[in-house]
Amino acid sequence: MEQSLELLTAKIVPGSRLLRSWPLVGGVSATVTAVELTLSEGALLKLVIRCHGEADRKRNPNIAADEYNLLHILYSAGLPVPRPYYAGFCTSFPAPCLVIEYIEGKAEFAPTNLPAYLRQMASALARIHSLDVELLNLSFLPRQSEVLPASGRLSLVHGDYWPGNILWQEQKLAAIIDWEDACVGSPLYDLANCRLELLWAFDQHVMQAFTSEYQALSGLDLSLLSCWDIHVASKSLPKVKGWGLPPAREQEMEVKGHWFIDYARRKCKF
Repeated sequence: MEQSLELLTAKIVPGSRLLRSWPLVGGVSATVTAVELTLSEGALLKLVIRCHGEADRKRNPNIAADEYNLLHILYSAGLPVPRPYYAGFCTSFPAPCLVIEYIEGKAEFAPTNLPAYLRQMASALARIHSLDVELLNLSFLPRQSEVLPASGRLSLVHGDYWPGNILWQEQKLAAIIDWEDACVGSPLYDLANCRLELLWAFDQHVMQAFTSEYQALSGLDLSLLSCWDIHVASKSLPKVKGWGLPPAREQEMEVKGHWFIDYARRKCKF
């Protein structure tokens, strides 16, 4: 493995030398490895090498290149995303990989300042959804496959916006990661997904506070949100058993998930 990493990093950053590598755990859709390099002038550089799983590659054979292109666009636009360095084959790897900047930060599930935490998450999501998808030329991204009532506009959709894909440094949102599910579609998908995840991680009051922050910042019409809530939860709940969680946590998430669906059904107009 070390030899493979040395070949890849030398290709990406000529003249660099691999100092160390270590696995990054927490996700289930890709194999992720961090590396630290010393550059020719003596400076240090940390990178993340992400090899997408077979299921994602089958769904989108160009997934590494698409994520690279999207990150390049977003990074150039000043959004808080890792800088992309490389996407493609290397003779030492069995499949195309994505190489991005290593962000010094971590996911946060116990914020000391919850209102500021929610405000920053909502602001970042509203900023993503405000991007002009035509102006940025995101034609390489897939269109959302779900056939549901639309919000009135098409947006860049992260596809898995939740606290686990947000990195923090000293209570500041540092980066939004894992863009392999990005598409062009309804911003209500991201909002519904994050609402469910916040319900699972915290409670319904936190979920609603985030929603209020997002609506105030985005100005988006949320009259159809309940329909998306039902769709997202119905799709996510069957997957809970496959996440390797402790039985008590799994049961708690299922109870909350069914409450989420029942609550949305009472509000959905379709």
